[in-house]
Amino acid sequence: MQTSEYQGGGSSLALPGLTPVVKWLLISMAAVWGVELVISLVNPDWISSVTLGTRVADGALVPEAHWGGLFGYFGATPGIWFDRFPWLFPWQVLTYGFLHGVSSPLHLLFNLLGIYFFGTMVEGTIGSRRFLQFFLIALAAGGITSLLLKPLLMGSSGPTVGASAGVMAILCCAATMQPRATVLLLFFPLPLAWLAIGLVGMDAFFLIQELAGRGTDFKDHLAHLAGAGFGFLAARRGLIWQDWGSVVEAKVAEHKAQGVANDEGRLDELLIKIQKEGIHSLSERERAFLKRMSDRR
Repeated sequence: MQTSEYQGGGSSLALPGLTPVVKWLLISMAAVWGVELVISLVNPDWISSVTLGTRVADGALVPEAHWGGLFGYFGATPGIWFDRFPWLFPWQVLTYGFLHGVSSPLHLLFNLLGIYFFGTMVEGTIGSRRFLQFFLIALAAGGITSLLLKPLLMGSSGPTVGASAGVMAILCCAATMQPRATVLLLFFPLPLAWLAIGLVGMDAFFLIQELAGRGTDFKDHLAHLAGAGFGFLAARRGLIWQDWGSVVEAKVAEHKAQGVANDEGRLDELLIKIQKEGIHSLSERERAFLKRMSDRR
């Protein structure tokens, strides 16, 4: 697969140069998979394990699965939330995207190729910091969707792993920004928008098949579609240009400035009180506040 940039009425095929965040993502995902491979050779149950049991529901015994291992705790695993409640595992909405099954290296390969070809396009347009935020939010969108809807719609409590939600977000974002960019797929040039529509359509088709009880291909199409939807909306509504890190930093600075202003106002009130009633009139709490303000200065 090769991509090209659309320039007026023509295009030129080229392999994109690595951008900083894309490079970091490729290395980190490949490294994690390598660690998984080593662990699986020592003990496959450390990667993913499931214990079958039963529970009573409406007076009847119902089978259930209890998940463990690396995928159980770091994949997007609804079952472990049920088993360990009220303990929560919020990191799963991100960590699942850096895990890939040892037995399916093609899953990892295709995700890495997608990040390389389309991630460099998006990162080169919006910048590294915004791209990293975009990718992580896309993973979170896919992870949260999987955790919430997979048990309800699919009746599945098992782990979801893989960066496909993020890859679909990148693809749909790139296709929305540059729909006429050309992709060379199996030696045939294809508009990027067509590729995105085709892959989203395939995910929707297989999801409908699963919902209709016609089998499964063991892929989390819910997460894929959540990522695709986020990528499309982020590009369409200009959210990719928002630096959410700067927004948070500005809010923190604003809150801190407001706190300083409130402290200064309270300090003035206490100084007036001391002038009128003497320092002995201050409570222990007020004395502690004065000491804290003195230390701050």
